[in-house]
Amino acid sequence: MPDEDQDQLPRTAWEQEIRLVRGTGDTVSAHSESLFQRGLAVLVDTPLMTGEIVDVHAVVPNHEAHRLEPIHIRCQVSYLVELTRPAARFRAGLTVTHMAPADRERLLAFVRQEARRRQRQRQRMSGQGGA
Repeated sequence: MPDEDQDQLPRTAWEQEIRLVRGTGDTVSAHSESLFQRGLAVLVDTPLMTGEIVDVHAVVPNHEAHRLEPIHIRCQVSYLVELTRPAARFRAGLTVTHMAPADRERLLAFVRQEARRRQRQRQRMSGQGGA
């Protein structure tokens, strides 16, 4: 059994356009909303099938290295909910079934960098500044 702590993802907002590739090779555009424990929540215009395997392709910024880095995550669709607002959209929960250690590190580095950027932004807005 895999190390459960290693499989955990931080609970955080992760909002960006991503691409899902179905087993048929069809591509579905999606918008990631958040990471949670063992997966992610996404918005899609095309319905997915519960239990379906999809490959998530995304590019995340590495602000420290000043470059964009690709990540690939294999997921299984755990749920699909049709939304009324916005109409004709769906929210899907994707459970990670495989992520290479290098992709996991790139994703976690991005999450840490974004958390620091948001914290600095909140400090500036509240007038606390900081060095």
